[in-house]
Amino acid sequence: MDTTTTILDRVSPADTGRSGSSTERRPWLALTLILVIAAAVRLYRFPGVPHGLNQDEVSAGYETLSLLSAGTDRWGTRWPAYFTAFGSGQNVLLSYLNMPFVAVLGPTPLAVRLLPALLGVLTVAVTYALTTRLAGRRAGILAALLLVACPWHVMMSRWSLESNLLPPVMLIAVWLLVVAHQSERRWLLPVSLMPMALVFYAYAAATLVVVLFVAGFLAVRFGTVRRRPLATTASVALFGLVALPYGMFLLVNQILHRAPGWVSALPFGVPLLPGSRVSEINTDSLVADNVRFAVRGFDDGLPWNVMSPYLPFGLVIIPLAAVGGYFALRRRTDVPLLWLGATLPMFFLVQLNVNRINALFLPLIILAALGLDGIARSIAEARAGRAVIAAVLSVALLYHAAFVQDYFTGYNDLVRTRFAAGLDRALTVAERHTAPGQPVYLSDGIPLNYLYLLFYRDVDPREFRAHAQIELRGSVYFVRNYRSFYFHQDDPALIASPEYLGIYRVDEPKKCAGTTPVTRRKVASVGAFWVVRCSR
Repeated sequence: MDTTTTILDRVSPADTGRSGSSTERRPWLALTLILVIAAAVRLYRFPGVPHGLNQDEVSAGYETLSLLSAGTDRWGTRWPAYFTAFGSGQNVLLSYLNMPFVAVLGPTPLAVRLLPALLGVLTVAVTYALTTRLAGRRAGILAALLLVACPWHVMMSRWSLESNLLPPVMLIAVWLLVVAHQSERRWLLPVSLMPMALVFYAYAAATLVVVLFVAGFLAVRFGTVRRRPLATTASVALFGLVALPYGMFLLVNQILHRAPGWVSALPFGVPLLPGSRVSEINTDSLVADNVRFAVRGFDDGLPWNVMSPYLPFGLVIIPLAAVGGYFALRRRTDVPLLWLGATLPMFFLVQLNVNRINALFLPLIILAALGLDGIARSIAEARAGRAVIAAVLSVALLYHAAFVQDYFTGYNDLVRTRFAAGLDRALTVAERHTAPGQPVYLSDGIPLNYLYLLFYRDVDPREFRAHAQIELRGSVYFVRNYRSFYFHQDDPALIASPEYLGIYRVDEPKKCAGTTPVTRRKVASVGAFWVVRCSR
């Protein structure tokens, strides 16, 4: 508590960070310390925790490889505005941004996870910068402290789910928008909305969030819109230009439900998806389920989003955000309220989990900082106010520290099968113990199992399509095999083979194909997998 109090003693509550005062170095020292901690928590034992790769990471990673090698996605669509992926689509921005990392580092966990980790650290800095502009330096420092080891944000930053790109991208876009409207540099306003259009490519489910936030932001600042109509019109036009490929994708898939001939003449690809995730939504209990999810503290029980028993936002952030909403209304600090309000329709439209409602969480952090700062301001005696801040922060930071300790000591054991830990090495073992052309079975207990092979072996997408048996079943692409690798347990080729190797998860039955008697022998145990030889 003494350290926290000392940091806050050096930060003026009302300083917005835009003055030229001689005391500016003090909060910068505090911010530097916070960023060092943020980097340590996000880069310690990186990328080995979590060990392995999740199926969504491999899917986005293979799209990056495909773009690098062929300029298409895995199915041959050139420079797509949205990936077809396994049938119902996948967001594209992360795969595009990962291209230089994969080009240099190859198809590795480090390559696909480095950008999210770096953005995780940057998010702490930009959260400070935005909150400082809105409510002063002390509120900015509080926001950074609440975020630095927040369980949700630490976990999000350490793996590479493409929809988790939304929080940093939208945060940077909101910050730049606020800067442009506060700055005297006239050229900033026309380009101020362009970064916001990138959010569409980060996470398509947040389309309505972006539209509502932009509309609300411009409505609240109608005075600026009226004084500078040309600049505002230019900003909206450039926003539309950046969003155009995504708009074409929506036109084809949500309105026309077909791909007109002129689509092929566009300089980017607009796939017509065979399926839509809208059909997966259970509308009967949607709102009730989402309310229960929020009441549980946004604990969705998914091990890649939440590490039990820790709540994604600890004990104090959500209550403080409620208090912060009051102070934001009172002081007319509209940006976090507009952002928060723009996310609320999601509760009526989508079956929520942590990553599907991730647009909500950074405004919650900012409002929590405003709440804690507002409580301190409401206390007449300054020292007592700082003591309250220190006490509340101590509770939050101790909770976060306990999470960090348990995360690095126990998380890999909890999720090793979920992240297919050791599968790259298991593939190497299997290849070493098979003759050319001998079948290898890759367990269908691994979601999107074929993509792990394609990613780890850096298979050109044209090579994949030429030497794989693929069919569309309903709205999902079914991949039977790629060369001598088979992806379904009872495949006729495995049943007919006198001998083959199988790669199985440690927690599943090691059943060989067919019903005739077989000899089953363990070849190796690698991470979360067994390599087994099946002989007839």
